[in-house]
Amino acid sequence: MLVARMRSLEEIDEQERGCECRESCELASLLAAGVLEPGENVLSVYYKGELSFADVLEDGRIRIASADGSPLTLAAPCNLLRLLYRRWDVKAKLRPLSDVAYKGVALSQLRSNGRARRRPTGS
Repeated sequence: MLVARMRSLEEIDEQERGCECRESCELASLLAAGVLEPGENVLSVYYKGELSFADVLEDGRIRIASADGSPLTLAAPCNLLRLLYRRWDVKAKLRPLSDVAYKGVALSQLRSNGRARRRPTGS
């Protein structure tokens, strides 16, 4: 019981933490560009046999179930990775744009495609 409570406190800390990536990995810009849409179980993370899904909310935040089953809202994919890596006891470098997928496609690919789509065409 104490371990579950401690884990829940770590999750609460992660919920209050913003994106700390050098280049922000927050989803709001991808939503605004129409590259991705809010939905349930549209984000996924897979690591060495472990697979987890999360929701994208209207404002770009991420929702996933906490250890006790209550909803947990996170600011960005880096927060999601940190949380899942703790749960899975993984010590790996955080690469949120590469390691988090939206409907099976890495966020890095979606971000690249979104930028290409927004570029003005030459005259």
